[in-house]
Amino acid sequence: MRAMRLLGTHWRIAAMNELQYRANFFVQLLHSGLSLVTGLIAIWLVFQYTPSLGGWSQPELLIVMGIHIIVGAVLRSFIEPNMRRLMDDVELGTFDYVMTKPVDPQILASIRELRVWHLVDFVLGGLVLGYGMIQLSTTTSALDVVAFGATLLAGVLMVYC
Repeated sequence: MRAMRLLGTHWRIAAMNELQYRANFFVQLLHSGLSLVTGLIAIWLVFQYTPSLGGWSQPELLIVMGIHIIVGAVLRSFIEPNMRRLMDDVELGTFDYVMTKPVDPQILASIRELRVWHLVDFVLGGLVLGYGMIQLSTTTSALDVVAFGATLLAGVLMVYC
């Protein structure tokens, strides 16, 4: 419970730090939108000339694109900034301050940074994934959704560890 309170505090502070630069936030939103549109246009152009690409249909590639965007958003929001800060702290010798805190150093080193604007990519990836699932027109059970979520979470955890 203590770790969850600490997580909430660090993420609230990180969000306030990121959101104080509104112009940067809107530029990042524009960047996310342009990246999404570029990817969608590329897939659309390919499928204007062929019904499948290496055995993959357009909805299947949209699903893969959505998963790619979601995993990238998680990496860029949570994992990458914390690992970069960890490397900087070790290089500068300031990681000792983290080690002396009364909290597990791995937890503290893993939650100190949050890049809020990349959470927009998480939402956009979910929308692309959902749209691809709708276009695929196959029935998906609740168990399939839970299994997919667990597998996606396991994949992200493997990248973290």
